[in-house]
Amino acid sequence: QTVEITGYTGGSVVLPCSCADPESKVTTVTWEFDSGNRWIKVFEDKKYSGRRVRFNERSPTNLSLLISDLRMKDQGYYKCLTELNTFTTVELKVKGCDLVEKGQTVAVTGYSGESVVLPCSCTELLAKPEQIQWKYFVENEYEEIYPDEEIESYKNRVKLLNTTTPGNLSLHISALTTEDQGGYQCVMSEQEISFRLHVE
Repeated sequence: QTVEITGYTGGSVVLPCSCADPESKVTTVTWEFDSGNRWIKVFEDKKYSGRRVRFNERSPTNLSLLISDLRMKDQGYYKCLTELNTFTTVELKVKGCDLVEKGQTVAVTGYSGESVVLPCSCTELLAKPEQIQWKYFVENEYEEIYPDEEIESYKNRVKLLNTTTPGNLSLHISALTTEDQGGYQCVMSEQEISFRLHVE
């Protein structure tokens, strides 16, 4: 029997495993991941370094595995094995970020002295992209304005609108001037959305 669990990139997930007998005295448990051609021990694989914790602090029969900061490559089959040769199989599905309106160009109007929001989000709002960049088109090339503020005039004026929803990547620009007018891009991995900002 395989248990199916769904998680989101950037989030955490618990892969369940426990002993049927509450009096069980399991002393060793091994979590393994199916790499396609062999099973790899999770606690020995560098890609999980600093991201996994076993749950057994108060309940020795709870052998569940917590994986934090989920990535797409964590998706697949996991096996929880005890020294009694009993095991549980878990299929982990990881949902990532796909940009809404990717490849589109969106027109936005703002007003001098006020703030504006350039809307960009993942189709799965619980999915956090591994990397996000906002860029501004200046002198025939795009310069990064978030997270690295490479253009002095944007320092302390740009931030992500909503930090509580990982998939909302919308950019808030404050104290608008007519010099902010122009082309912007929300870039994530191989996907992007373009914006034309008009400032009145």
